Formats: sequence, structure tokens, C-alpha cells
Amino acid sequence: MLTQRKPAKKKSLSVKSTTIPPVRITQEEKHLIYEASMLSGQTISQFIINNLLRVSQSVINKNSILLNSEEYSSLIDQDDSSESENKTLKNAFSRHSGLSGK
Repeated sequence: MLTQRKPAKKKSLSVKSTTIPPVRITQEEKHLIYEASMLSGQTISQFIINNLLRVSQSVINKNSILLNSEEYSSLIDQDDSSESENKTLKNAFSRHSGLSGK
């Protein structure tokens, strides 16, 4: 099962911040990756890239909140109409700001 990788979309991140360092792995790990790539009908590079992308997207999805325009408006309306601060929401924004460096 060969899959074709789509060209990556250009982002505003600098090359330095997106450089992936060389990875050190054991002979056993190399053998496992080689065997799995052959069984899946992919080159080692394809296998590594496809699995890194899949896991990366999964991590991003688990740590993201997506709202449609209606949900976003509702959230903003609730926040604007609230007399007291919602501590949970405030903590979530603080955590997000701390993680993203904003």
C-alpha cells in the first residue's frame, strides 16, 4: 500500500524552529522499523514520514479546540455577559498562553 505524500504547505515558521534533529536509535529499533516498512509496502522514509505525520496530527488534534462560527459567537456572548470571571476558562487561556509563548 503506497501512499503519496502531499507537498507541505508553507508556514510562517522559520527554518530554525522547524529543523528536526538527527535521531539516534538502536539496531533493534532500526530492524523493527525496517520490518514494519517492508510489511506495509513502503520505503523506510515513507514509513517514518507517514507515521510521524499521523502521530503529530493526532497530538495536535487532542490539544486543539475547534469551534464553528456559531459556537464561537456563543462562547464570546457567554463571556461578555458573565458578571464574574469563569476561573476554569481563565485558567485554560493562561495555560494556552504559557504553552504557546503568547
